[in-house]
Amino acid sequence: MKIPGLGLACGRRAWKNKNYSTILKEARYPRITHAAYPHNTIPGIWLGILEGIGILAVITNAFVIAITSDYIPLFVYEYKYGPCANHVKANENCLKGYVNNNLSFFNLSELGMGKSGYCRYRDYRGPPWSSKPCEFTLQYWHILAACLAFIIVFEHLVFGIKSFIVYLIPDVPKGLYDRI
Repeated sequence: MKIPGLGLACGRRAWKNKNYSTILKEARYPRITHAAYPHNTIPGIWLGILEGIGILAVITNAFVIAITSDYIPLFVYEYKYGPCANHVKANENCLKGYVNNNLSFFNLSELGMGKSGYCRYRDYRGPPWSSKPCEFTLQYWHILAACLAFIIVFEHLVFGIKSFIVYLIPDVPKGLYDRI
């Protein structure tokens, strides 16, 4: 005995169930068959290359700051050669005379063009009337030593901070390390 309309209802239900199960299988299929994306991977050969580039960048930046900036000569003048060298006064300008101090003299009569007088240029050399004209002064060597000390301190400080951060952030998470 056939009940009218029941076959159609059962057919719709079966069709819906078939489609839902197909959709569910399709949604589940990529999760089952494809491997998860490895989040914690070592970059292989690139790790060494990137480390080398980072080290080179830090050393280059240290040299650029030490040699091209005026910070270190100002610092040396302020604490060794300026008005505040022997004593510190809060109301005194410790950089007074800095521009005059870092300019050297050149005797224009040495050019042989019939001109006399002196030309000033930025350097730390002895004046023409000194016992050793045009040789580097002691202040030049103090500034050079301060620049080299800055380079060493800067790169050690940056590498120390980098090592501390590497220590704080492990390669393998603690939960995964415990399971291994």
